[in-house]
Amino acid sequence: MLCRSLFFLVLLSAGCVSPDPHYSTPLSPIPASLPGAQGQGKAISHDW
Repeated sequence: MLCRSLFFLVLLSAGCVSPDPHYSTPLSPIPASLPGAQGQGKAISHDW
């Protein structure tokens, strides 16, 4: 019984370990302004 309990304890603790290396996502360059024309300030046209 002790052997079985120890086996399941080892299995549970092994599930908490991550095999992948420590990885941090690289910073991507973000432009200060997007290319293209500026908007006109109106979302919809009211003159139907």
